[in-house]
Amino acid sequence: GILKDDALVTTLPLKLTPDARPGSARFKLSLAASAIGPVLGNFDTLIDYPYGCTEQTMSRLMPSVVAMQLHQKLGLPLDPATEKLFKDVQRASFIKLAQYQNDNGGWGWWGGDASNPYLTAYVMEGLYYLRQAGYKVDQSMIDAGKAQLKQLAGAAPANEWQREAATDQAYVAYVSSLWGDKLASASMSTQLGNSLKMGPEGLSFLTIALKRQGNDRAAKAVYDQLMSLANKSWEYTTWEHTDELMKKLGERNALDYTYRFTGTETTALALQAVLAMEPSNDKLLASIRRWILMQHDENGWSNTKTTSRVFLALLDDELSAG
Repeated sequence: GILKDDALVTTLPLKLTPDARPGSARFKLSLAASAIGPVLGNFDTLIDYPYGCTEQTMSRLMPSVVAMQLHQKLGLPLDPATEKLFKDVQRASFIKLAQYQNDNGGWGWWGGDASNPYLTAYVMEGLYYLRQAGYKVDQSMIDAGKAQLKQLAGAAPANEWQREAATDQAYVAYVSSLWGDKLASASMSTQLGNSLKMGPEGLSFLTIALKRQGNDRAAKAVYDQLMSLANKSWEYTTWEHTDELMKKLGERNALDYTYRFTGTETTALALQAVLAMEPSNDKLLASIRRWILMQHDENGWSNTKTTSRVFLALLDDELSAG
């Protein structure tokens, strides 16, 4: 739960069953002064060795990078053994990513596979945050990856899986914006046209990309579309893939359209978009933040990919609040 400023006292009802043995119950209460506080105690457990394909390698490296971001930007203490483990993970990941990178600068599922927009963006996002944390990244790898992102940004989505393809392209635009690259006019038109086919993930990526490159008008139009998809209650705002949200997308009695995003990860992405567009909307931010925190368990959120996205969103939230 979350205590508001005016909640000076709160009562937690703790009930035991009649047959409970006296003295056998144990309770643990953790308090934190900020939204990101509850998740920082074991953030170094995110660091683990990479394995498998490009996506699996990045799903191991990305949480490690986010952990280092938290260490760098919030001054969180890092055990020397953990820092050594991170350097080992980074080294092993770079070897794999260098082996898997295609001649055109992109990445597929495995070495030699055709370059894929989602995977290329995923790798380039991780490399961006790694460099932001102060770690050396091979410049030739970056330059080749940025060139491939530029090619991928304006491609028209395939007839099949249009929503997923449009989301991938928005992800490409978002990652390109992190590296300081603007969308060309033709790519911009394609992206805005694709926004009509996007779910909340693509809309969040595209909102942030447009805002970062200074196109406030287009960013506002895409952001309004994102907000129209929100699941709202008196307490929470989410972008979980509910039946209601899917109906808004024109999907009735259909299976969810993507395996890549949990409801928590999607909502964390939307939180980043809200922070980009309405950083002073405390009521909206609190309703999103509250729901995300309520999904947390002892190990984080669902999986390492979701957990790292939540960490990035909460880090943005913390830095925005000063």
